[in-house]
Amino acid sequence: MKTTTQISFNIYISLGVIAFMISFMLTPLIKIIAVKLNFIDKPDSKRKLHSSPKALLGGLAIYISFLITLLYSYKYLDSFNSILKERNFYGLIIGTFLMLLIGLIDDFFNIPAFLKLFLQIVPAVILYYYDFKIDILTNPISGETIKLNQYISFFLTIGWVLALTNSINLIDGMDGLASGITVIGCLTLFAIALNRGSQDIISAVFTMVLLGSVAGFIKYNFPPASIFMGDTGSLFIGYTLSAIGILGINKSTTAIALMVPIAAVGIPIYDTFFAIFRRTKRGVKIFKADSEHIHHRLLKMGLSQRQTLLLLYGLSIYFGVIAFSFLKIPNQMALIVLVFFILSIIIMATYLKRKEIKITIRKKEQEHLNKK
Repeated sequence: MKTTTQISFNIYISLGVIAFMISFMLTPLIKIIAVKLNFIDKPDSKRKLHSSPKALLGGLAIYISFLITLLYSYKYLDSFNSILKERNFYGLIIGTFLMLLIGLIDDFFNIPAFLKLFLQIVPAVILYYYDFKIDILTNPISGETIKLNQYISFFLTIGWVLALTNSINLIDGMDGLASGITVIGCLTLFAIALNRGSQDIISAVFTMVLLGSVAGFIKYNFPPASIFMGDTGSLFIGYTLSAIGILGINKSTTAIALMVPIAAVGIPIYDTFFAIFRRTKRGVKIFKADSEHIHHRLLKMGLSQRQTLLLLYGLSIYFGVIAFSFLKIPNQMALIVLVFFILSIIIMATYLKRKEIKITIRKKEQEHLNKK
């Protein structure tokens, strides 16, 4: 294949299809292996919404399809491997494998949340060491590029990786939720990467390969799911999205480049932020799991699992449109859109809270009447 600085849209689609087919065919086999090795997620009466034991390790099918397609792209797609630094490539391969391993250990042994977070620092540091780092930002007022010193760059990068990794992990609490939101987020990031043209071929390839890998898994994960991705999948996906986000931030000239990937996967970020806020306010450990994530709350309001899923998919599309708009408007206008975006999240959270209070009061009144 002749070296070029462009990749046709059909080639991107082909990569997505390859990843999709591998994932789609591999997932049933992984399910059989998971059952034999006892990688099973058993239901409980508190947080878990499934009514019967489900196989884990779906994330392994996603990872394998991603890895095979990425290796194929690196070997045969000259317009990709000619601009991808070898350090970046091997850094992502090593980092994703380590994050996958942490997920596997957690799926089997259910390690404490704090220990899991501590272990994640290692693959996060590997990304930084292999030049996935946030080292420039743009002044939203003047448009001037700001070079960050290495200490700020290091801690910002590590914080970024841990935040996005765990946001996907926390939202993975209902059939089809994390996988569907990932596909929508990937579509958004892919459109954004294409908008940057030859500047961001690497992000476009990574995103399309991840998109295809997760899309091939959704058929088995959509309600009623026959297999879960587990922490094996959610940690790997969040980690990979954080790496793609870093590439995009460093390629962007928009003033609030950090907000682009945050908005693209807005639901998990929103849910994580409010989970931390909620637990801190109550004096509860922020790593303590609860049943008050956004999908739990929507279900308590009376929505079915499918209705909840479709509503959250719709919100993800809304966040994706906001993310894309950041690239199409002047820096000063982007700040206004950012304010609007934050206000819309606050309004949504306030509405949910008020709705929950009304439902709770109504239930208590009904219980009181039943006792009479």
